[in-house]
Amino acid sequence: MAASPAAQCSASPRISRRTTAAPGCSWSAPSTPPSPSAGRWRRTSTTSSDRPCSATAPPPSSSELTPTPPRASPLPARLGQPDPPPPDSDGAIEGHLKEVGLTFHLLKDVPRIIAKNIEQNLKEAFEPLGISDWNSIFWIVHPGGPAILDAMEAKLGLERAKLQATRQVMTEYGNMSSACVLFILDEMRKRSAEDGKATTGEGLEWGVLYGFGPGLTVETVVLHSVAISSR
Repeated sequence: MAASPAAQCSASPRISRRTTAAPGCSWSAPSTPPSPSAGRWRRTSTTSSDRPCSATAPPPSSSELTPTPPRASPLPARLGQPDPPPPDSDGAIEGHLKEVGLTFHLLKDVPRIIAKNIEQNLKEAFEPLGISDWNSIFWIVHPGGPAILDAMEAKLGLERAKLQATRQVMTEYGNMSSACVLFILDEMRKRSAEDGKATTGEGLEWGVLYGFGPGLTVETVVLHSVAISSR
């Protein structure tokens, strides 16, 4: 018979060195971005019933709490927040849930609207890091369509290789809505490892995840890559 959450919580759970919570406890991401040599998670003492773990359980030893570098090549850390909708973009992309599934309608001006506003979004996101060269970062872009990617490249003067991972995923899977960026992150991570790059972001430290959806809504997310182990 499986133990209750309370019983599991008071059974002195050991902290896993992987990103898996002990039974009855949870994990939360740190408030600051992890460095490549630091652990990515810290332990919290909340249970599924929002009660602290039993005080009778002895605290974990210092060796159990010592963060260790990830064994695999993880995805980049996420830093960012949603951007305000671009001006004059109301109804540019509409999503409708119908019997056949989720359908979208895009105005022909969507590529122009996105290209017109993208540089301002990037400046606001990367100004604290002192980055203004958009070819010096890696790119994870929601592949809304070739016309959108072409317009972004032309507006920012991006090298063709910058959106290679995005175009590869678009070619293989098409537009999968917001799930696309997860496939693109994984594609870049695998390519970086295969090519012997130092980080999961094509050897670069900083990158951007740029997504958009119905509204028109836009989100610019600053990414910090993670070092790829040489083992």
